[in-house]
Amino acid sequence: MVGRCNCKPGVYIVLGTADHLDFPDSSFDLVFSQQVIEHLHPEDLPGHFSECYRVLRPGGILSVETPNRHTGPQDVSRGFVRVAEGLHLREWSVRELIQLFRQAGFVRVRGLLAPQFLARRSPLVHRLTRVPAPVKAAEDAALSIIPTLVLRTLLGKALGLDDIFLFSSKPATN
Repeated sequence: MVGRCNCKPGVYIVLGTADHLDFPDSSFDLVFSQQVIEHLHPEDLPGHFSECYRVLRPGGILSVETPNRHTGPQDVSRGFVRVAEGLHLREWSVRELIQLFRQAGFVRVRGLLAPQFLARRSPLVHRLTRVPAPVKAAEDAALSIIPTLVLRTLLGKALGLDDIFLFSSKPATN
C-alpha cells in the first residue's frame, strides 16, 4: 500500500509498530488515532500509549476514537458472539481508556458531550462540548446498564455513544 500511495510534497509515510514509534522524543504536537486501538493486542496498548507520550512535545495531545465495548461487538463477529472476536481484538470502555491514559502519564482526560459526527463538523461545537473524563465515564456507565444489546446500540448511535472519543494532554513540563 505504501508503494501505491501518491503523497503530496511534505507528506511522509513511515511504517512501524504501535509499541515502537520510530520518531525522536518530543516530535509532535498531536497524535491522533481513529479506529485503530481495537485492532491492537490488548497487552500492547499500554506500550502504545507510552510511545505516544514519548513522541509528544510537552503540552501535546493524544486523541483516540474507538468503538464502544458496550454497543459491540462492532466487527465481523457481531450477531455471533457478545465480545469482539474478529478483526477487533478488543473493544474498550471509557473507564478502561481513562485508566490507560493516566497510567501512561497523560493529564486532563476529556471527551465531548456532543456526538462526534456533530463535533467534527463544527470547531465551535467541539470546543463548547468538551467535558472532563468523569462525565464521559458516567455516560458510559449509564449505557452499560441498558439490558439488551439492540437497545444499547440504538441508544448509543442516537446519542453518539457508539464510539468513544477521548483526548488528553502530556503535561506542559516534565
